[in-house]
Amino acid sequence: MGNTRSKLEMSISRRESFAALAMLIAGGGCSGRPEQSPQQDALERLAKHFERPVVEPVEPMKLHGDHAKSVALPVDYQRYLATFGPGEFNDQRLQIAVADLTSANESTALDLFAVLDHRDYLCRGQKLTAFPDVPGVLPWGHDFQEMTFYWIATSEDPEAWEVAVTGGDSLMAYPGTMVEFLTACLLDGDPFAGLTPLFDRDQLAFTPA
Repeated sequence: MGNTRSKLEMSISRRESFAALAMLIAGGGCSGRPEQSPQQDALERLAKHFERPVVEPVEPMKLHGDHAKSVALPVDYQRYLATFGPGEFNDQRLQIAVADLTSANESTALDLFAVLDHRDYLCRGQKLTAFPDVPGVLPWGHDFQEMTFYWIATSEDPEAWEVAVTGGDSLMAYPGTMVEFLTACLLDGDPFAGLTPLFDRDQLAFTPA
């Protein structure tokens, strides 16, 4: 009788332990911290490679009104800009410059907006014009080899904007955020659709604007 009760108690105890473990795993309790979003993971990887701490924006960042309608910018771009600021990534062969769209006078932003209204845009067969039209095209960087990086502003919500790159006469939408795109290009050697350059991560440097 005693053995039967002991086995039953052990069985109950095991079931309770497994149930508790399942709850911990489901709630992210095993690590003791909440799950991080892919955006955070990408920025942390990029910052770590360049030995920078991730910096959170002090206040919301908006597109400067001298460029177009002043609207909130995607959160991952805001966090990127707070961490790196405008500047250029290069590996002594290739470069990518990211603009500060919150500034009226930052040089990369001025270069990008100087030609924005003088081009035709096509993505998935849809003709697009420059932001603030919605859907509209809003540039945030380029690679010095006639390739420009954009958001396609598909709504008033910047978190819904798609990243896109120039591919011939058309734009190609990237399945991820701006920071994920940068991390894939710079650290992962991921040539999106055969368009983006392959960087040598061992030679990578960042030069602030």
